[in-house]
Formats: sequence, structure tokens, C-alpha cells
Amino acid sequence: MLKRLFVSHATKDRALVEEFVELLEMMGLTKDHIFCSSMPGYGIPLGENFLERLKQELSGEVMVLFLLTPNFFDSKICLCEMGATWVLSQSHVPVVVPPLEYKDIQGVIPLTQGFKVNDKLKLNELAIQVAERFGIASGPRHDDQWERKRDKVLARIHALIQA
Repeated sequence: MLKRLFVSHATKDRALVEEFVELLEMMGLTKDHIFCSSMPGYGIPLGENFLERLKQELSGEVMVLFLLTPNFFDSKICLCEMGATWVLSQSHVPVVVPPLEYKDIQGVIPLTQGFKVNDKLKLNELAIQVAERFGIASGPRHDDQWERKRDKVLARIHALIQA
């Protein structure tokens, strides 16, 4: 069983990340499961060493989701997180955010299956995987309620991507 989900992202993409974390919470993850450095309460407490905490979070029973945007590739910290993840983590999944395409990330995380952030079916698949790997008995119900809420968040993500 995994214990933490690390959302690797560029600080400049904070609005997008907040929406993505909402999707993760809808999947059944709690604040205690999610590590997201740019969101208060989900990241690094005041007074802690930033790089040491990142190293600690990437070690152990963690799944890492990379929110791949142009800002991500411009961030030295994000690229270091990606390299450390490749070495340390049990599981990592690239999440491609338009306008990027799969061709733009070739060779970045070799042979790792990912998905586009706005792919509804892949989000459903991620929700199932999260429930299984984190031992969430209830998990997301793939019914009208899940679909409606997921689609509302995706609409907000789409607006952010288009801005």
C-alpha cells in the first residue's frame, strides 16, 4: 500500500494544481495522503528545510504525479524532483497539460504511461488505481455524481489552460 501522493508541479501553476488536488480529494484521498508544496497545509511547514523535506517525501511508499507544463520544464526544482523520483519512488505518472503534447515529453520519463489532464477516462482509471493502491475502501463512485463533479473541475482546468 502507498501512503503518500506527491504532486510535482511548478509553483507558477498553483491555480491548476489546486483544481487537480480537488480531483484527488474527490477520489478519496485526504489531506494526510497528499503532499503538494505550493498549497498551504499540504506542503512544507514553516521552519523546515525545503530540500530535505522534498527528499523525505520522495523516499518510501509514495506515488508521484508530475503535472507537466511549460512552467514545469522551466523550473530547476521540478527537474530535480523528476530525477529524484526516477531513482527513489515506487510509482510515478506523467500528467500532460495542454498545450503540451505527448511528443513534447518524449524521453523525459522513458516508458512511463501517462495521460492528459483533461482525459476523462484516464482520470477515472487514475481514481480506481488510487483507491486500490491507497486502500481506500469507498473510493470514488463512478456514477452521475462523480462524473458531474469531475466535469466541473475539468471545466475550470480548461479555463485555466486557455487563459
